[in-house]
Amino acid sequence: MSSDGLTVGIVDDHALFREALRALLEPAVRILWEAGDGRTALQLVDARPPALVLLDLGLPRMSGLAVLRELRRRAPATRVLVVSMHDDRVLVRQALIAGAAGYALKDCDTDELRAAVEAVVAGRTFLPSRLGLSDPGELARILDGPDLPAHARLSDRESEVLELLLRGLTNAQIAVELCISEKTVDTHRTRVLHKLDAHSMVELTRYAARHGLLWD
Repeated sequence: MSSDGLTVGIVDDHALFREALRALLEPAVRILWEAGDGRTALQLVDARPPALVLLDLGLPRMSGLAVLRELRRRAPATRVLVVSMHDDRVLVRQALIAGAAGYALKDCDTDELRAAVEAVVAGRTFLPSRLGLSDPGELARILDGPDLPAHARLSDRESEVLELLLRGLTNAQIAVELCISEKTVDTHRTRVLHKLDAHSMVELTRYAARHGLLWD
């Protein structure tokens, strides 16, 4: 890997996967820090911004896409490579729009992950070959297309509330988690249900299952 001296931050809620990434990338790169949730990652990037962040999207405490947007705002010089188990084109599109420089899959082989890191560090966009997005014209059509699903139009805060609802948290627990009032949580919850055309948690869960929003 031609990334000697590269500083990297790893954001993933699975310690074993973080260890696997570290073992794979070191000593060719320097792992600056690791984080198991989005808020911790933002604190760390404020203190020690790396050249590259490897970011999972299924995170506790804050949605991965919200973390991505905030990372790009706080550390614009830091490149972000999403490393996710989800191969959904809509999610890839959302990540690229939010500022990701590339998107790799967790089940890719070591050579492909190294290629992804090298491409992103070199200023190129990396996408998994099996998604069929290697043609720049096809990628442009996906990025410019109007066919976003309903959940892609949620605000960052609404996305956070949706994720916590899907994790089974009550309004009171969400209020504590997000440091907002229960009344505000209820307002966001109502908006989420309305925007996703769901009339109960059962329908919301069904929507989430259809769109791959139920993280492990």
